[in-house]
Amino acid sequence: MMGAALVFTLCAGAIVTPALLGPADGKMLGQVVYDLVLSTLNWPFASAVASVLVLCQLLVLIVNFRIAHPRIGRRA
Repeated sequence: MMGAALVFTLCAGAIVTPALLGPADGKMLGQVVYDLVLSTLNWPFASAVASVLVLCQLLVLIVNFRIAHPRIGRRA
């Protein structure tokens, strides 16, 4: 379970691999942030999208820890 969360976290910010292997009309959030920063120079929106990406990763990790280790964070 933790391996899946780690792979998701590493792949969520990937830029080059999805661009090479993915379809031309679909983009992942890492690619969107990259395009916003370098192509359109829209840094405020890029930081907002990057914040959403980090919150999604954090949510996946929290759910993973709650399922895999239900006793962590709870008092006896």
